[in-house]
Amino acid sequence: MNDDSIAAIVGRGRTVGCVVELQAELFTPGLITRNTTRKGTWFTVGELDGAYTARAREIEALMSHVGGGRTAPIHDHLKGRASEIEFISGLVSRQGRELGLPSPCNDAVTEIDRRINRGEIRMDAANFELLKSLLE
Repeated sequence: MNDDSIAAIVGRGRTVGCVVELQAELFTPGLITRNTTRKGTWFTVGELDGAYTARAREIEALMSHVGGGRTAPIHDHLKGRASEIEFISGLVSRQGRELGLPSPCNDAVTEIDRRINRGEIRMDAANFELLKSLLE
């Protein structure tokens, strides 16, 4: 996820990287079907320079006890908060434009998220049709 952008704000000493491996499907908007067993899922945490420090091991141990069923943006919207999509898919869109590379899916997801954040539309499964129309 844009570790360098986060580090620029909060400092490298307060930022770690994390990689998660699991296999899941998203055929219905907002409904994620996990196909990897909890035992088969792995993740790792490390410092931005690649070091595996005591701090990284401690964070990894804490994270091993966390689970979830909805994506973070869905939780944000359900609680009336702006999501982080602008900083994930939006970042991909902005960097794609800077490099002259199209990123239509990221553009569309970011636009829908912006509309939800501005209160123009509700978070709803019907937004899947909007997504498809933005991609035509």
